Amino acid sequence: MKKILIIDGYNILGRNPDSLFGEEERENLMSKVRALTSGSNFYTFVVFDGSGKTSSREKRPGVEIMFSSSEDSADELIVNLVEKSATAGQRVFVVTADRELSFRCKKFGALVFKDASLAVKKKKKPLKKDDKISPSESVDYWLKLFNKGDADEV
Repeated sequence: MKKILIIDGYNILGRNPDSLFGEEERENLMSKVRALTSGSNFYTFVVFDGSGKTSSREKRPGVEIMFSSSEDSADELIVNLVEKSATAGQRVFVVTADRELSFRCKKFGALVFKDASLAVKKKKKPLKKDDKISPSESVDYWLKLFNKGDADEV
């Protein structure tokens, strides 16, 4: 079974303060991703925020590049990909340093990494349905439990 690797493109590029997020930087990232995943059992998506009215996809050998629409963020696109893949019973690996996105993806059982090379080399078994984060483990639950109010109030 193919494993799904989803990379939060601009989040990864954003770690380099000299990055201008241009075509050259995106192409460089694609080359690194292809080199890292070639010969692996991963189907790879690299997702970027887009500015067009509709989302777009571009398939290349070893990687599918996706740009979100102006109405949705790359984060929403990533969460939707994670949910669909996890629901289909596929192992899902996400590469991002975004804490909120990490939490949202983990709710569907995705394994989240800050470095793509760690995700590709990881031999960990997928989470079982019982291992997924339940609503009772959410921030809102714990804040209410300790009488701190809603998360929105914090």
